[in-house]
Amino acid sequence: MEGEILPPERGGVSSRRRYGSKYDGSLSTKDIAGRIRADLKAAVAAGDLPGDSVTYGVRARYFSGGSAIDITIRGFGATRVDGNGAETDNRRDGKSWPWLTDAARDVMAKVSAIRDAYNHDGSDIMTDYFDVNYYGSVEFESDWEAGERARLNAKRLADKNKPKAPKVNKRALVDHVSKHHRRSWNWANTTNFATLSAAHAAMHRHGRYAFDTDHTHEEGEWLRAS
Repeated sequence: MEGEILPPERGGVSSRRRYGSKYDGSLSTKDIAGRIRADLKAAVAAGDLPGDSVTYGVRARYFSGGSAIDITIRGFGATRVDGNGAETDNRRDGKSWPWLTDAARDVMAKVSAIRDAYNHDGSDIMTDYFDVNYYGSVEFESDWEAGERARLNAKRLADKNKPKAPKVNKRALVDHVSKHHRRSWNWANTTNFATLSAAHAAMHRHGRYAFDTDHTHEEGEWLRAS
């Protein structure tokens, strides 16, 4: 990470800790994630990063050992080079190729620089010592992940558009059972609502209409719309 090295009296923990150009110790990880989103948007507007079909997902998360900011680059297209040097999609035969294309490497470097600008790093891997403001990664979305995201979005949309089941109005159901099924109003009124609903459904399944056998349930008669 590039940035100024601060001595302890200026907030640095040690002489090896490096600070990003936009480091601010008063910001939470969630706040930083919001600023990173704004920086990515500005970079796209300036033409420094591809836009249009390419999007950048920024996620802040917390855990017992600290926090992390993960960035997922979606819709980039071919990001890797196979063993023969040909550009390919994100996955092949269920495995990711390790070599990034020049274009993908350039985008990842720019996004990583934006992400690291708010971080600090005084880690020493030789002694297994980790000292960062936040952890995380920058990754390209794989084809499988893109497919799963599309599937889940379609399911959420279908669930959102699914018509809601009407809510039962107990007083109207009591009146309905008494009127159409010749059951005692007092019995219906004092019966547990779940039991009454089940009993009414059973009456229809077994054809126990008593009279008015061709009656239908009009909305508002014994159902109240959600």
